[in-house]
Amino acid sequence: MFKGCRTNRQKRSLRQSFQNIFNPGLIFRLMKNRRPQHTVYQHKFPGSERPLPYAGSSVLLKADAVPGGPGGFRRKNRNNPGKKPSARILSKQRKFVPSVIRLQVGGGHSDGLCQPAGPGTVQRRIRHLSACSRIQRHSTAVFRKTQHLLGILPGPGYQMRQKQCFSLTVDPRDEKSFELARNLLDVLLDNSDSGYINVNMDEPFELGMGKSKEYADRHGKLSLYFDYMKKLHSYCLSRNRKMMMWGDEVLRAPEYVSRFPKDVILLDWIYEGDAHFEEHARLMQSTGLQFCLCPGTSSWGSLTGRSANMACNIRDAASCAIRYGGLGIITTDWGDQGHWQYISASYPAFAHTGLYAWSGPGDEDSLISWYCNCFLYESPDESAYQAAWDLGNYYRLENAPLYNTTLAFAVMSSKYTFDSVEEFDQKMDRLLKLSANIARSNKIPPRPQVISIDYDVLFSYLEKVDGEIEHAQILCPEGDLIRQEMKNGLRMVRHGIRLYHALKELRNDSAVLGEEMKVLYDDLDDILKEHYRLWSARNRSGGFGRSTNHMNHLLEFYRRASQL
Repeated sequence: MFKGCRTNRQKRSLRQSFQNIFNPGLIFRLMKNRRPQHTVYQHKFPGSERPLPYAGSSVLLKADAVPGGPGGFRRKNRNNPGKKPSARILSKQRKFVPSVIRLQVGGGHSDGLCQPAGPGTVQRRIRHLSACSRIQRHSTAVFRKTQHLLGILPGPGYQMRQKQCFSLTVDPRDEKSFELARNLLDVLLDNSDSGYINVNMDEPFELGMGKSKEYADRHGKLSLYFDYMKKLHSYCLSRNRKMMMWGDEVLRAPEYVSRFPKDVILLDWIYEGDAHFEEHARLMQSTGLQFCLCPGTSSWGSLTGRSANMACNIRDAASCAIRYGGLGIITTDWGDQGHWQYISASYPAFAHTGLYAWSGPGDEDSLISWYCNCFLYESPDESAYQAAWDLGNYYRLENAPLYNTTLAFAVMSSKYTFDSVEEFDQKMDRLLKLSANIARSNKIPPRPQVISIDYDVLFSYLEKVDGEIEHAQILCPEGDLIRQEMKNGLRMVRHGIRLYHALKELRNDSAVLGEEMKVLYDDLDDILKEHYRLWSARNRSGGFGRSTNHMNHLLEFYRRASQL
């Protein structure tokens, strides 16, 4: 059990520490004893001479990425009526000892504008999530602004405001855009007692296009962006909230960084292990900015995770936050293209965040395995963590130069849909170009734009992982559910690779391809049925249809291709 420990004294210390963590009444004793009390943003590492300007760990749970849309945690578990999934998920976070839980709500409707789910429904959900987060030391309210309004605008009452938008990005010079942002913020701020608000403002892809193009051509896109950011900042101050926002636009132009308000917390996100936070962290430190570094769980866009990428990404974030005076790290967990991954796929990432944040990135990774097996999976033979880790490493055998996704997921996902073999080829070309752009923007050395899978090696690996999952001892209360999620996730991976193989290797034999399409149809139909059962075990069913639209599109493609 203590194979990561070198001495009996270290074993006793770890045993006592973990006993403290898992006694609900003493959950924060370890944090209380080890960090200065004058601020939640300092932590003294064992053996250090002084407190380091470092916040410990934070986990971002994105409520609208969790199946079911905004407030998707609310579905009651029929096996435990009355206990909401949001409470169970946040309770699980105790096991990783985060200092902050950040709940991101991606939709909201004030009573005077839109009531798609009944009067006050969104407000009640926000209050419920805020109340659940009080089991932690600190909570942060989050709302999405400027970009990512797709889920809000189609609602009744927003049609007039929708005309102010070009695609997904509001026109920042139109006062009605700010009125929309202010009204949406009010819904959250009126129902949350957090002192922080994240207005996001990331990825405004259409900024400076459409109605604002003329102004952007004259004054620059970032001038447009900063003017809008200042209005949001002033409003947050008027509501006595500390503003946080993503830094992708700001850090793209170092000359603007010095103009950034010093009382705003900038959140720098990088999700690739081959990329590094150091350049941005050094820049933010040199200009006196408050910042957090934000790696990811690498579970979204992957079906079962990207284990090696995740560990490298989180380790780099923790290291740079310590060296350059960051407030902390925020490990994000998103749900791109339907949130097909199960939350258990992110458990190893949460454990890595806890270890690196509390003990520093130099600590032994074997402690993570020991910790997860003992306290998360409750695996007496210490086999569960290895099964989860290996399940998330299949992507390394795809030999595909893709970033922020895996080939198995990308082939099945709704990103660049296809209805023919020719359209499938176009989809693959676009995915490779997109990944090449991600590599360039993150200064990752280029890789040959060729996918070269050894199918025998990959399927043999998946067979080995299947055996590990089957025989792993997982005795925690949700152990059976975790095992079933692992198995269906693995089945999705197999399906994606089989689909890629069929459309690449069998395309010249229509009879053989047609037979394979029949097999794939039956396989995906079974996967969807099991996926719904597993989805319903943790989440309300409201968002399932939207999430699985492309799986159903694939079923129709298989039916036509096989002439069923």
